[in-house]
Amino acid sequence: MEWDRANNKFFNRTIERSEQPKDELFLPDLIELSYSHLESLNLATWPVYQQEPTHAVSGGPQTGVCRYSKMMLTDFGNLFVTACIPAEGFEKHTKSK
Repeated sequence: MEWDRANNKFFNRTIERSEQPKDELFLPDLIELSYSHLESLNLATWPVYQQEPTHAVSGGPQTGVCRYSKMMLTDFGNLFVTACIPAEGFEKHTKSK
């Protein structure tokens, strides 16, 4: 995120790298909306575990921040997955019918 010193806030959040399997997601461009729904149901969390200030020039004033986070299921989310998704997965489950 970039730092707006005059307004004392960060803006322009950009995801530079992600390990989410986009080819396996339904509507991958709406992952943040999907996450918001999962979080509101207490099924997922996306905590920041590390952040580092960024500088346009080494030793210069801070111009932004680089945050590292990991999207994961909550304990309740894991129980929900166990209850709702067949152990053999959906593909094998639907092929056997």
